Amino acid sequence: MLMNKINNILNTTYTNDTYHSICKYIKDNILEIQNMSIDEIAEGCFVSKSMISKFTKKLGYETFKDFKYDCEIHCDLIKYMPTTEYKSNNLRENVIETMDLITNAFRNAANKIDYVALDSLIEDIDKCSCVVAVGHGASKNVCESLQFYLDYMNKPVMIADTDFTRDVLVEENSIILLISANGNILKHDRRLINKINSLKQKKWLLTCNSNIDTNTIDNIVVIPSKDKAINDMLTMFMVKVIANRLKHIKK
Repeated sequence: MLMNKINNILNTTYTNDTYHSICKYIKDNILEIQNMSIDEIAEGCFVSKSMISKFTKKLGYETFKDFKYDCEIHCDLIKYMPTTEYKSNNLRENVIETMDLITNAFRNAANKIDYVALDSLIEDIDKCSCVVAVGHGASKNVCESLQFYLDYMNKPVMIADTDFTRDVLVEENSIILLISANGNILKHDRRLINKINSLKQKKWLLTCNSNIDTNTIDNIVVIPSKDKAINDMLTMFMVKVIANRLKHIKK
């Protein structure tokens, strides 16, 4: 997603770098960017129109229109960002409430998850030549954790751009693993889903959304969840479970 790309540039460039300045402007004004013209953005960044065009191509977008499309998706997803509503203003009570919520959620997931589907995903990961992981927002962090854990088992994990604009040479025996904690990307970015489904490799979805259309992705592991606010934790936990299971299989 757009913000992953923006943050990557902000984290890897100097503050006086032109791309850094453009990224900062876009991030600070993201809600307005979706309705701004290329001339208005260039004026706001104190750069030329051609520099903005060059910048969007650096992000992987073929056209400025594609860049604006991703801005709209990001702003739509912000509306669905889950939060926890507390009954009290007392910090201690809120921490205890959160811990109870997390404990119950993990226990519920452990009791109700489809272990047949989960075991099938783990088996595919074990047998494949490479896992191509796709995630947006916080789910990209989950993809990076999967890559980190599987590095220790010499199982290649490639994290693809969330819009697949970068040319990806996907090996024939690879699997595509889309991680979307709340499943929002399946509703808001049909372009990405269509691109993923155009690939011939086996596809998996790891999500906490039990209302996903089963026709969207061939194979799905749903992590049962009662609270969207901790879905990112549940997907991160499940990646750890997958890694531990693979390690056990390798013994």
